[in-house]
Amino acid sequence: TLSAMKGSHHMTITVSRGDVRPFHNVVSVTRGISHFAPDQAGAILLSESGEALLRGPQSRFAPSPAASLTIRLTPLAWISAVGMAAGDMADRVAPLPLPLARTTPDVLRFLLRINDSAERLSAAEAWLCHHAQPFDLDLVALEGEIARHIADPDMMSVGQICAATGLTQPRLSRLTLKLFGFRPKLLLRRARFLRTLATMNVQPEAQWCQCLDPSYVDQSHFIRDCHAFLGMTPTCYMALASDRIAA
Repeated sequence: TLSAMKGSHHMTITVSRGDVRPFHNVVSVTRGISHFAPDQAGAILLSESGEALLRGPQSRFAPSPAASLTIRLTPLAWISAVGMAAGDMADRVAPLPLPLARTTPDVLRFLLRINDSAERLSAAEAWLCHHAQPFDLDLVALEGEIARHIADPDMMSVGQICAATGLTQPRLSRLTLKLFGFRPKLLLRRARFLRTLATMNVQPEAQWCQCLDPSYVDQSHFIRDCHAFLGMTPTCYMALASDRIAA
């Protein structure tokens, strides 16, 4: 066990070797620029200058400000540790709120000293756990169920999710805004787009029109999504992917 006392704030971070993860809701702790993912509500960005930022969920691919460490959060981690609805920070970056911000400099120095990625992840989770509010067990269950349905390729409409969960459309919308930052229609659209993008990434030699998710009506449908989420055409994206592979 590795422990560190956090200055005058008297917070101890304990890193346990093995599979014990005290918070279970941090996606990853990475260096450098990050982009949105369909299963996270946002991220905490820490720079060596001492700046600490909170990045909300993104409706499109967008690089985050430069950071020494990026702590990506699941929706439940966001609600519990950050304490606000994800929709309140959608497509925004703002200073990290108190009380998390008070301990950031010491926590950053501590995390940067850890070389093992699993230990760094556990330390970040312990920090958030120290500030976390208790989970609403009903919300935990709903978050998992809604997330599964959004990711399900067979779910093509908000009505289908409502039927599967027993939620009304207004309540489903309130929950997705709170947990994921956006309304369910946009989340379904984004999930469909990301499935296609994943296929394009693993088949860089294929024509992009051969990679379309079955739920796309036609090629123009995907082109509109590509402009909306990537800010470029599918052909431009595939060219960039090919350049990365060549490099």
